[in-house]
Amino acid sequence: MPSTRVRPVPPAPEPSPAAADAQLTEPIPLVRPGTLADAPARQIDDPVDLPDDDGHASGDDRPTGWRARRELRRATRRRKRYERQEMRRFTKRQRNRRIAWAAGIGSVLLVVGGLTAAAYSPLMAVQEIQVSGAGERVTAEEVVAALDGQRGTPLPLVDDRAVGEALAEFSAIQTWAIERRPPGTLVVRLVERTPIAVVAGGGGFRVVDGAGIVLEEQPARPEGLPLVDAQGGLAGDGFRAASAVLRSLPDDLRASVLSASASTADDVRLELAGGASVVWGSAEESVLKAAVLEALVEAAPPSTVSRYDVSSPRSPVTS
Repeated sequence: MPSTRVRPVPPAPEPSPAAADAQLTEPIPLVRPGTLADAPARQIDDPVDLPDDDGHASGDDRPTGWRARRELRRATRRRKRYERQEMRRFTKRQRNRRIAWAAGIGSVLLVVGGLTAAAYSPLMAVQEIQVSGAGERVTAEEVVAALDGQRGTPLPLVDDRAVGEALAEFSAIQTWAIERRPPGTLVVRLVERTPIAVVAGGGGFRVVDGAGIVLEEQPARPEGLPLVDAQGGLAGDGFRAASAVLRSLPDDLRASVLSASASTADDVRLELAGGASVVWGSAEESVLKAAVLEALVEAAPPSTVSRYDVSSPRSPVTS
């Protein structure tokens, strides 16, 4: 095997002091060749492409997926805006209906509140009391005086019970009713009891109506009313039957009755002016009996007969 000879490398000569100083004063390049130093200069106002949300630079070179997502977001916003518009359009009639209902209810409440406030104000208080239906036994002045405490009370607050208690002292009043006339008039309508007979008692005579209510007392017997003598007094069955018979008679025939008696409810008898008596029986079919008796009296006056028997009205008897 041939041997290889190695030639020694001579040492590099040391630079001279002048060469070393020249190397130290030579400028050192700050960039490597072929990098930014070789790129063209960029102006400060030139646009710079910045990366978007997904890390890609903006511009025409953005990927297709990003543009699709952007269009999707825009379409979603347009769809929501359209849905809101359609919702407002379709609910417009319902909103208008609600507004109309609210306005109507508000108007009604306003009117009711105004009327209520006006009704309970002093402007609607009782200032005048008018009475209708008063007669001989109850005068309008007496009723007005009895209801004088209602003056100054608002018309809606006039208490019917208080009015009834004030009128209870008048026994001649059968029924009553009040009418409120704004702004301040209280009208009282009366129906007086009709006197039907007199009864003896208490040292005099009592005028009573068909229910046995005593209307007045007089020391002498009043004219024009029959005297009733009934078993059991005013609360007995005899008086109720006799009063029912008297109420069924026509006015001119009732005026000719001097007295009525009833020992029982089925034994009513009448005494007529002229001396004739009437056998009436019970109070049943009193209207028919009254018509038959009127025909009998017209055919044969009481001064010519002694008795009329209408207890059986379909077969009356005159004797």
